[in-house]
Amino acid sequence: MGGGSNLYRGVSLRAPAASFEQVRDGRRLWPRVYTRASLEPYYRRAEQMLKVVQLRWSDADAPHWQPTTKRDLVFAEGAQRIGATAVPLRLADQNDANEGWWTQGQRFEGRQTLTKNYLQLTLQNGVEVWTSCSVDQIEPDGEETYVVRGIDRRRGERAFELGCRMLMLGAGAVGTTGGLLRSEDNFTGARSRQRLRRARRARARAPPVNTAHPLGGCRMADTGESTLGVVDASGESFHNANLFVLDGALVPSALGVNPSLTIAAVAESIAVRLIDGMGTRSLTERLA
Repeated sequence: MGGGSNLYRGVSLRAPAASFEQVRDGRRLWPRVYTRASLEPYYRRAEQMLKVVQLRWSDADAPHWQPTTKRDLVFAEGAQRIGATAVPLRLADQNDANEGWWTQGQRFEGRQTLTKNYLQLTLQNGVEVWTSCSVDQIEPDGEETYVVRGIDRRRGERAFELGCRMLMLGAGAVGTTGGLLRSEDNFTGARSRQRLRRARRARARAPPVNTAHPLGGCRMADTGESTLGVVDASGESFHNANLFVLDGALVPSALGVNPSLTIAAVAESIAVRLIDGMGTRSLTERLA
């Protein structure tokens, strides 16, 4: 697991409908099952988990942490002067002072990082979480199983090796894509190597860029026959069964808004697809 954004301010916006309808070379970038409408129930579920609220212009009937900052009011007044409309942000926030300086640290504990919701629920359900570890190599171990190798730095530096029947990568667009590229020689299928090498060549040709919210690298698509897709609508590799990507690396296009809520909504939808066997083999079948 790992974060994808270089900066996380808690801004939690649903992507506009047009984001999901983008086309390249006559092909829809997003798999057909994904539209703004189809993601609505998963947006709601993610918003509930992350405690997303909309800020308010006035503090007349709002708790101390919900009014907008003074700089937001100045921005809104400027927008009004040019005939535009400003709407208070939606934030993953609860009982926070909203001092407006999240990237520099807060005196209060209201910002909803994953340690306060999804990861907390994970621990409560008995899942073992390793921190301060890095993954160096991923390798197929049989037809649908994998070995993960890396370094455990919790007590010095100790190499580890874990086998798994299903491998789900959530290290963010940079971490997940980088881990797979480091492991490209372990994937013996010609198509798998070809896709990873294409990604490496594209990265080598790309000019230096800086973005707060990296996306893509293992994009999902309706088919693995085109150059657009690495994983399917369920996040599963087209050519490596039981290998999943469940983070910003699978997002196939720019969103036009902060991506964290959309990434969470897509992950929520994939979880339901796997549990119920919707368009893919169910978890029960895979682990039987």
